[in-house]
Amino acid sequence: MTAPNTNLESLINALTSQEQRYFRLFAGRHGQPGDSRYLHLFDWLAKGQNGLEKNGGQTSSASERNYLARMILQSLRVYHDGGMPELELRNLVANVLVLQKKRLMNSCMAELKKAKTLAALYEQYTVLLDLFSIEATMLIERQQKNLANDLEELHREMIAVEKQLEMQQTLFRLSNRIFIHSRSAYHAREEDRRDSITKLMHEAQLIAVPAHSLRLQHLQLKIMAVGAVCLGNFEQAFSCYEKLQQLWEAYPGRIEADKSNYRKVLSNFLVVCHAMGDFNSMRRLLDTIRKLKPDNLEDEAEQFQNVFYLELLYLMNTDGFESLDPLVKEIEAGIQKYATKINKAREFAIYYNIGIAYFLSARYRQAVPWLQRIIDNPKTDHRKDIQTAARLVRLILYYELDKFDTLEYELINVERYLRQRKAWYAYEASVLKMVGKLLSAGTPDKNSVVRKLKDQLTETMSGKTSATLPGLSELNCWMHSKLSGQTMRELLRKQDEARA
Repeated sequence: MTAPNTNLESLINALTSQEQRYFRLFAGRHGQPGDSRYLHLFDWLAKGQNGLEKNGGQTSSASERNYLARMILQSLRVYHDGGMPELELRNLVANVLVLQKKRLMNSCMAELKKAKTLAALYEQYTVLLDLFSIEATMLIERQQKNLANDLEELHREMIAVEKQLEMQQTLFRLSNRIFIHSRSAYHAREEDRRDSITKLMHEAQLIAVPAHSLRLQHLQLKIMAVGAVCLGNFEQAFSCYEKLQQLWEAYPGRIEADKSNYRKVLSNFLVVCHAMGDFNSMRRLLDTIRKLKPDNLEDEAEQFQNVFYLELLYLMNTDGFESLDPLVKEIEAGIQKYATKINKAREFAIYYNIGIAYFLSARYRQAVPWLQRIIDNPKTDHRKDIQTAARLVRLILYYELDKFDTLEYELINVERYLRQRKAWYAYEASVLKMVGKLLSAGTPDKNSVVRKLKDQLTETMSGKTSATLPGLSELNCWMHSKLSGQTMRELLRKQDEARA
């Protein structure tokens, strides 16, 4: 009896119903005698059964499971041929190599031209360089009278592609380094981090990217946009994402071939629109994302974690709290369905936004468990800013729920947590100090404590790009509510009306 092959189960679970149906047809059409047993195993696992259980009276072996996995991958390659440019290109390259080996030069050159056109269209630089080498060999073997000119022209093409490949590698490196900065916290507060991000952006900006290159322009604009978000320069980030959206929409065929990257552009653009309070643009972008039909389960999961996270933000800022419970129910179902496919940073953001939505609608008891999901997670570098904010907001929730004994204990825990993680800044220290004073203040003195913190935070953050620190705007809304006697929802509604 063999151990479960989780890769096989994952592969089968990732298939759409259309892909499963095609596999059954493919296996029946292309399989070997006796392959019906593999179809039984496939159907058994597709129903969610354990592969160790008896299948048709027999237990599957490791070799059988490996063979089934190869059959499934082969069927997927055929199914997506033409729908996935990368697969289509690889098939064309395979045709070139076979025809070259058979010495069918005319047919080989025809396939090679098709492959070069497709590789150039999708900016597959390494494939192009391989094709140039094959073409040079064929030109030499054919010994045509214009051989010298043809080889020289080919050499010029190779040099141009090598330059673009070098640009791509440099931009990939810069993009990955910017991502590392954004992974732990979108807003960089340490001076050394801010300096590092600024230098990376400057280095990317110096690269003279060709105007016709979607891939290179995408990478360059992405670096500038993510860097601007980390520095809190949302006007610059908005401009970069707007250019990115326009860039992609100038290549509709590329959108169809690479929806995932286009969807990420729109999702990140949405975050910036939220930071700037541009909710009309948010609605437009949300509708655009929803129109992108997912191609598979991975696409579904990507769309889920991006769209619903931002729908929550939109709901909170446009007084859509009546829709909160149905939306949360839908999100819970999605979290369960796509549990293994949601990245940890986005998972934290979803939990946090649900907790904040309940907090802003004064449903404090329902807010606590969602923030607790973040706090109870094992230590991770993902969205450390949200991990901090969850602990600060939970202090306010405990105060509102009269959990004073718990609150005294948590004040000590939160301060220790922040100091250990080097996240003890003026904002965090001021919040903890205010909560501590609220615990000891008499009823008439509570407003003066809140007012003092509100004034202090206004002074502390004046002239700084800290307005998007998680928890800051919510805390300001809560303090304003305490001082004005209005509910947080009423205040948010007035803000929305003022924007309109």
